[in-house]
Amino acid sequence: MKIEMNQYNPLFGMTPVSDLFFTRYLPVMDSECVKIYLYVLYLASKNENIRPEDLASAIGYSKELVSAKLIELQRIGLLNLYPDRLVVTNLGLDELTRSYRQKTTADPEEALPGNTRLDEKYRKVTKTVNDTIFNGHMPTDLYTDIILWVDKYGFEPEAVYLLFQHCRDALKQVPGRSYILAVADNWGKKGIKTAEQVSHYLEKYTAFKKYQKAIEKKLNIRSQMTVFQEEVVQKWYYTYNYPLEVVDLALSKSVNTNVTSLGYYDSILSDWYSKGLKEPSEIEIYEAEYRKNSAEKNSAKQLPSNTSQRQKKGSNYSERKYDEDFLNSFVGGNNG
Repeated sequence: MKIEMNQYNPLFGMTPVSDLFFTRYLPVMDSECVKIYLYVLYLASKNENIRPEDLASAIGYSKELVSAKLIELQRIGLLNLYPDRLVVTNLGLDELTRSYRQKTTADPEEALPGNTRLDEKYRKVTKTVNDTIFNGHMPTDLYTDIILWVDKYGFEPEAVYLLFQHCRDALKQVPGRSYILAVADNWGKKGIKTAEQVSHYLEKYTAFKKYQKAIEKKLNIRSQMTVFQEEVVQKWYYTYNYPLEVVDLALSKSVNTNVTSLGYYDSILSDWYSKGLKEPSEIEIYEAEYRKNSAEKNSAKQLPSNTSQRQKKGSNYSERKYDEDFLNSFVGGNNG
């Protein structure tokens, strides 16, 4: 007996979306990533072949934006890009692999530090993070991550909670694991492990974000800065210690040029920093002297050219030359 399905009608088809997408990935995705992922998921369910430019046209985005967002989707683990194809991740299978992969640490309860009183503090803070940050649905990987942070960076319980709270407040949404890991690694490298150190860092961080926002406004950057762009601005703020007044001086140098990239301004500020220039007054004096020297050099270069031009305009004939005998003949004639 042959068993058949009624003829497929695309008007009434369905594209299944895993619940894991909604609980783990959706909270950390922007609207463009969500739209592109859902459309890619739809195409994958139909085994469709499509060119990148056609995909961009179908959803109303530029090819460049789609390419950037596909890379972002790969980074967070929703798909994999290959030269000739795109493979959507099977979220159910991926979760199963995560759950049953070979363990590299003990279970959270077993891996906590040996001090019993400290163990209880970590258990409490983990539960608080799960309840207040993730509404009871914290990804299982993060339980092990917390244990690894305690072992690797020495994070105190209060610092662990403040880390998750900071990630949520910075993104204004439930943070994704990749973002949390990046912040934890950053704090660990900076030696931030106590609540007091976190408080001091966040005070400076808040000031930096205001600094960054001001620069974004001045440069008319409307989307979120890329990691590279933010690293450049962090260098200006934390390493160079340049206030916005100095940044404004660098921005003003683009008035007479069409170059307005962040890299252009970074080259200016890096040049000032390498010369030990810190105060706006020092930089203004340096720039004034630089303009003066440049003008003198340009003037010196143009002088021979102008002289030559005048000679050409004055006559089309070569200049007559007189030797000494010719001149003496006039002297002798007058005496006679």
